[in-house]
Amino acid sequence: MGHYKKEGKKPNVYYNQYESEKIISLMNKDPYGASLLWEDYIERYPKDLRAQIYFASTLISTRNLEKAEQVLNEVEKQLLVGNNQNNNGLDITRRKFNAEKVILLFHQGKYEELCTKYFVKDKNIDIDNYSFDDYTRPRIRLAGFYSIYITNRLPKNYKFDSYTKQQISNYSDERFLEHIKKHTSDNAYKKDENGLLVKSYFMSDIDIEKLWLEAKKYIPSEKGLYLDAFVTTYVFKYDNCGYWCGKTVDYFIISAIMDTDHFITMCPADGFENCPYVDLNYLKEEKNDKTYSKVKQKSRTEIFNERYGLN
Repeated sequence: MGHYKKEGKKPNVYYNQYESEKIISLMNKDPYGASLLWEDYIERYPKDLRAQIYFASTLISTRNLEKAEQVLNEVEKQLLVGNNQNNNGLDITRRKFNAEKVILLFHQGKYEELCTKYFVKDKNIDIDNYSFDDYTRPRIRLAGFYSIYITNRLPKNYKFDSYTKQQISNYSDERFLEHIKKHTSDNAYKKDENGLLVKSYFMSDIDIEKLWLEAKKYIPSEKGLYLDAFVTTYVFKYDNCGYWCGKTVDYFIISAIMDTDHFITMCPADGFENCPYVDLNYLKEEKNDKTYSKVKQKSRTEIFNERYGLN
């Protein structure tokens, strides 16, 4: 059901909050499906600028950057004249627009424009830019840091005080492997270095490093999704690989710095069955084949001794 105006309780012709929130809930799990739903929604509610911004977000996630730019350019025109028929308010809509614009520019590789427009003011670095909404700002902060780093604007004495910044400035596979150890059953529901509970962890019998070594063969690739501000997310299927919020799942994700093989994190995840993925279950088949092969290679003497307890 849509919203209703007080006078006569007529349907709100500008937006449908219930429907839009349902689509928002699908955006990370099924960005392709969400993109189609937003397109249909916007045909019926063309004045809902927030919906158009979310539509652009799904287009970015699915690497359709050209169309995303067209949508955001049209939204920008409407914001300049103050048009916004949505209960979120014009200021919040502008903040959401700024966030998606930054994410788009980042994935287009326009780091110089990002710095001069959003993150550097009078030669002073400002990655805590408050022209973004609260939810998006932490993600934008990393995109800002990367842009400043890649354009050589960081002070010489800058301290790389976090794991992610260290991976950006001086990448290390060893540091990555140490970092993802938190996604094991031994650390389930313990707090990580950011004070967050570990709710996603691999089964205790899985060799995480071996799984990663196989998965990295497929990275980078066009199967990756731009679900976040500065990373590409890759989805892999490996049945019963771990738990996500107490639920057994068949998928895990790997996030790497955009379109590179510089890894940030790896963990089991839920709800990605509708996204492009690589099925790694062949590893289990290879393991079973090797086990079977070893059994077949036993000598007749070994089999006789085992049968009659002569070992």
